[in-house]
Amino acid sequence: MRLKTIVIVNAVVAQSYLECLPDNDIPVKIRIGFGIDVAVGLVYLHSKNCMHRDIACRNCLIDVKKNIVKISDFGASKQAEFYKIPETEKIPIRWQAPEVVLTRMYTMQSDVYSYGILLWEIFNNGETPYKGIGNKEVRLKVANPNYRPRVDDSIPVLARRVMKACWRGNPKKRPKMTHVARYLIHAPKELLLPKSALSSDKLKNYYFGTSKCEVDIPIT
Repeated sequence: MRLKTIVIVNAVVAQSYLECLPDNDIPVKIRIGFGIDVAVGLVYLHSKNCMHRDIACRNCLIDVKKNIVKISDFGASKQAEFYKIPETEKIPIRWQAPEVVLTRMYTMQSDVYSYGILLWEIFNNGETPYKGIGNKEVRLKVANPNYRPRVDDSIPVLARRVMKACWRGNPKKRPKMTHVARYLIHAPKELLLPKSALSSDKLKNYYFGTSKCEVDIPIT
């Protein structure tokens, strides 16, 4: 008899996270904190061999009492190392990794790509990725590693680095969510500044590389 896996979530007084993001007054540190909340949630899911498959701000809730973001909407989740998406199933193109769009093959590293898009949403006040561009064009261009949402210069170095690491075209070169969470939690406060506010020497000092997956975030 096959055992079923269930997800138990807290009952909280919450509202859609997407509704909160149009507020331009949310401090950078709070936005990073929201990103950490989602990253830690994904670390837990992935530790249970579970893929969410629809990571986006619209599928997150904010606990208004504790100011904590929680992942929700597990309707598309799968407990597997990979999943071949049926041709009949619609997918949210703007949040999906190139391999998902091109081959409809989904892995946990596809969640990592979508997390990068979610982090972009957080720092763009909930704006839709590739706004003004049709789904058909996004589908055709997303395989190009240079075709990603524009990252404004005002976005903190910390967030920029994580986004671009998560958006790598090769899934094997993307960081694991454990690496992302550690980097966001332990990175020096200077990385909360935009790139223009840091000297090239400081940027070099705060650059973290790994020979394993060629991303600029630490693995320890």
